[in-house]
Amino acid sequence: MQIVNVREARLLQELLRAFYVDDDDYAHVHAFNHTPDRFDFEAVLKKLGHGGSAAGSAGGTEGP
Repeated sequence: MQIVNVREARLLQELLRAFYVDDDDYAHVHAFNHTPDRFDFEAVLKKLGHGGSAAGSAGGTEGP
């Protein structure tokens, strides 16, 4: 049973590397792990280039 394909695994690896290497981005990881009530999912989406609300980007695509 394959949980993720190679493309998804590479993307996950790159995101993990990016968020753990950069101090500003690591603040999101730290907040998620240590102060989840202060974790800002909208800020992470914005950082990843997915503007709008979390509910609005659930489909993974933006409008025109």
